[in-house]
Amino acid sequence: MGQCKCTGSQACARFWLHVPGTADDCAYQLGENGTATACEIVRQTGGTMFAKTTLPLVAVVPMTAPGDCRPMTLAVINGDGTVVAKRMKRAGC
Repeated sequence: MGQCKCTGSQACARFWLHVPGTADDCAYQLGENGTATACEIVRQTGGTMFAKTTLPLVAVVPMTAPGDCRPMTLAVINGDGTVVAKRMKRAGC
């Protein structure tokens, strides 16, 4: 699961989460009380676009099988078009 928080003037407008395996599903939630919403999947990546927001974003992309030790990448595209990305391996790798 990837999680980030969009704050202040850096409102986010879309995200992509690349997982170390084949993505099976994709969902995201904006804000603590937001509704879980389905998002798109392309091979190992789940993501979507939405109206600019500063609400916390939680993204979940489960896989068809346990992932290997390749890094995961979460990219958040801000409302102004800039990109913030974080890359890391899962615990135990």
